Amino acid sequence: MPHLTPGNELTAVIDILGNKIRVKASSKMLMETILHLYPGDREQQALTGKEPGQLPVLTLYHIAPPFTALEMPPRFKLEADTLLGASGHNRFIAERSQMQGRAWLCDQMLASPYLLRHQVINSLVYFLLSYQKLTPIHCCAFRIRETTLLCLGASGAGKSTLAMQAYQQGGDILAEDIVFLEIHREKLIARGDCREIHLLRDASRHFPWLSSAKLASSHNGKQKYIVPVSADRKIASSEKFTIVFIEACHKQQQSNLRINNDKKLYKMLIKPTEPGFSLACKTRAKHLEALKQHSCYVLESGNRPDLAFKTLTSLCR
Repeated sequence: MPHLTPGNELTAVIDILGNKIRVKASSKMLMETILHLYPGDREQQALTGKEPGQLPVLTLYHIAPPFTALEMPPRFKLEADTLLGASGHNRFIAERSQMQGRAWLCDQMLASPYLLRHQVINSLVYFLLSYQKLTPIHCCAFRIRETTLLCLGASGAGKSTLAMQAYQQGGDILAEDIVFLEIHREKLIARGDCREIHLLRDASRHFPWLSSAKLASSHNGKQKYIVPVSADRKIASSEKFTIVFIEACHKQQQSNLRINNDKKLYKMLIKPTEPGFSLACKTRAKHLEALKQHSCYVLESGNRPDLAFKTLTSLCR
């Protein structure tokens, strides 16, 4: 595998989930592609190498292999504290012990911005940051009027559908499936980077306009509608929010909302079992203790997402 030397590398500092990431690239084309996906502070980029503290490092190599179709989604596997991935001739690795990630990327991958950003770079960086800085939780999050709602639920609970309902009704989107918690200046902050909402094929029952949209392979290999979120309608973080646990009740239409008095619901956050959320995370206990201080409700969500969303808006003053 190739190595970069100080004389031929291009370096920049980008921001992902409110955290600075040092990026090293082996070609100008590669660096320009990354800076287009993750716009950074140009002054900071010029000062790279002078910022204090140890930053996570992402090193990117531009390769020219024989043509091989990209695998969508990329294949990933976990070996102790190392994440390994591949798609065609492209290779990826992230090592938590070194807080470093590396990726070998071909022209075909660079020409697939969604695949590169959403399924490769984010996977590597999120894996590094969620070790000792951020805590991932499985939820959608959006702001209606002045209220940000964090709606927690397992796969199939209807998080993406709720996010789409919020977006259609003029809400600003923080996340459709995953939020990262961080304590900054003694305040718990929810962070996200939602640029698309991913909806299963049957979502066209609730959003008829989807029937004319194209299906694509998402990060978990399922065919989904991928709906772009306007840059003007997405938010990066929130300090004030309300927690809502989703209890899916698909046999009924009506949705009901109640104050949560059951502390056991937090157990699924303390000891998550779903892939991607059960990884070792040094910050989980501290962040979840802070999360418990926020107002908390339970939404018994029926099979009408429009009614479920309408019920939720009663929390948005």
